[in-house]
Amino acid sequence: MKHKGVFAFRDRDDLLAQLAKPSPIRKQTTSTAGLVWMFPGQGNQFVNMGKELYEQEPLFRETLDYCATVLKPMLNMDIREIIYPDESTKEDAARLIRQTNITQPAIFIISYATARLLISVGLAPDKLVGHSVGEYVAAALSGIMSLDDALKSVAYRGILVYDLPEGSMLAVLMPEEEVQKILPDSLNIAVINSPELVVVSGPDEAIEDFAALLKQKKVFNKVLETSHAFHSAMMEPCLAPYGEFFGQIKLNKPSIPIVSTVTGLEMTDEQALDHEYWVQHVIHPVRFGDAVTHILKSESEVFLECGPGQSLESAVKRRLKADDPYTVFGTLNENLDAR
Repeated sequence: MKHKGVFAFRDRDDLLAQLAKPSPIRKQTTSTAGLVWMFPGQGNQFVNMGKELYEQEPLFRETLDYCATVLKPMLNMDIREIIYPDESTKEDAARLIRQTNITQPAIFIISYATARLLISVGLAPDKLVGHSVGEYVAAALSGIMSLDDALKSVAYRGILVYDLPEGSMLAVLMPEEEVQKILPDSLNIAVINSPELVVVSGPDEAIEDFAALLKQKKVFNKVLETSHAFHSAMMEPCLAPYGEFFGQIKLNKPSIPIVSTVTGLEMTDEQALDHEYWVQHVIHPVRFGDAVTHILKSESEVFLECGPGQSLESAVKRRLKADDPYTVFGTLNENLDAR
């Protein structure tokens, strides 16, 4: 249908309230719109993410339980006890879930379980895009890697990064080209979420000095809450051991198109089958903004953030004008868990 709308409600009164609001219908330029699933990366995790789904949806629970069982020997723990802690351990769990060796597999399994649930009710994606570790979820769903191999790869990657020296990341409200002109050699551009917003990454002291320089230039910047300098040269020590491990992973051509956040373009079969692509994925900048630009060349798309948080949903919405033929939704966030 060219004109359609979707909204959520909890009960009769909420439904009436929603119907009383301005129409949620968005104009579509074609009779159908492609469905793009976006998988978030580190920084979107929170305790009890997807808890209602885990309690009420058998497929979500079975998927998460299976993933936790596969991961247990590598993590030396049951990750479910951190994602869904009891009240006596909730404070410790909130701290542990921010550790890279736990964060990355936790985000993976919640995103993957959410995707499996959506597929079971008929929401098959037309394209996939993953932010950093989220691209591994896309790889598992598209068949590039088996679920077990993707789980073990994400877990080992997280363990290797966790053991590296700590670093910092700084969000900068400035185009990539302008940042490159003033960026010191000790720092790297790690993330490009939009044409105007980038994240730089590197040693703590270098980040502090660069933030001071930006303040002098009256450029908005903000230090992110993170333990390591992801997607920077500080990741180099883990490339060799990760490459040795990942060389054993069997790779296949994708069955669902993936828009790469390494290149910002649709992933080719050659890239999907290239072990070095996935090894260098650890250190390459995340070009999510370029990937969105590529997707927005389509006439009409529906974007769905499939996993915890709202970072990707928000990033796409900031790119859109009121009359653009695109719609953006999220699935799980900390304030309204299972939308």
